[in-house]
Amino acid sequence: FSPLKLGDLTLRNRAIRSGCFEGMSQGGEVTGRLIEHHRRVAAGGVGMTTLSYCSVSYDGRAFSHELWMRPEILTDLRRLTDAVHAEGAGASIQLGHCGFFASPSVIGRRTLGASPKLCLFRMSYCREMSASDIEEKTEDFVRAARMARQTGFDAVEIHAGHGYLLHSFLSPFFNKREDIYGGSIENRARFLCEVIRSIRQRTGPDFPINVRINGTDFIPGGIDIEQAMRHAQLIEEAGADAINISAGMRETRQYMIPGSFFPQGLYADLSDKVKGVVKIPVMTVGRYIDPQLAEEVLSKGKADFII
Repeated sequence: FSPLKLGDLTLRNRAIRSGCFEGMSQGGEVTGRLIEHHRRVAAGGVGMTTLSYCSVSYDGRAFSHELWMRPEILTDLRRLTDAVHAEGAGASIQLGHCGFFASPSVIGRRTLGASPKLCLFRMSYCREMSASDIEEKTEDFVRAARMARQTGFDAVEIHAGHGYLLHSFLSPFFNKREDIYGGSIENRARFLCEVIRSIRQRTGPDFPINVRINGTDFIPGGIDIEQAMRHAQLIEEAGADAINISAGMRETRQYMIPGSFFPQGLYADLSDKVKGVVKIPVMTVGRYIDPQLAEEVLSKGKADFII
């Protein structure tokens, strides 16, 4: 794989370790196992490795062994980015909020969502976010991104797929609002775009922002590829440097975490369609095991990065 720029950041190749939950943050801490995991991934030769999942606030966690961004973990996050950089790779961190499927027993309060919804996974019922809630969470994303940059991360990935909080606004399956954050595609993307613009304004023009979205929800009434293409355009207009195309959510979990019975590179056609409507790099995910297939997807222009 040849080098390629992500914003102002040049990566040594086009292979990126996806933001896939490691389960190595017991107590919400950056453990030695977590640092060593990402160091070894970097030593394996990827262009960049992505730490996940890091909630932007305490109330965005689904499990007690998930990170949430706060001053107490910054020293250990710096140890992680130093270890990755020593192996020649870039370091990214996935920032998000679990929204309606956060765990009430972990966060000690009622969960948040675009609209009221029962979470069968938790048997909990979220409350609809107010305008002040949206403003608060936007600030949480900004604060987390600034801390990420402070600790040496080269980029951030904003998680707006898979049923997470920002995705619950994007998807009409979840979003039943009648205010400026609901209804049209542009309204449903408003919260995410406000987050992107705010991070850009507060971290500067040279800090890469990558946004993960669904190319499809794989559920009636959810996001389809036509909507995803419009989301991508709005995300680009808001100031993001790259778009990461995934699919599925907890209700269609088999597509969110595709098993061995799925073909390799199964979402390349989704990323290809998104690439047709934006100018920023597009990343594709979905069981890339054979490097020749990854090279073929890149050479055909269906994606700019393989994750």
